[in-house]
Amino acid sequence: MFSATTCNDKAMYVSLTVTIALGLAATVAANIVGGGCNYRERSPPGSAPSSTSSPTPP
Repeated sequence: MFSATTCNDKAMYVSLTVTIALGLAATVAANIVGGGCNYRERSPPGSAPSSTSSPTPP
């Protein structure tokens, strides 16, 4: 199987591995150093359900 792998495939595997490793490192660093990101605080007010938009039962 290794002999059927082209140079382009090997380059793609390396770039995918580097991309995943950098993303993992950034996530770990952000959670250790900066406390991560609280998406509930950053969501716009219109995206959260409110008590006034719920239907009234008959």
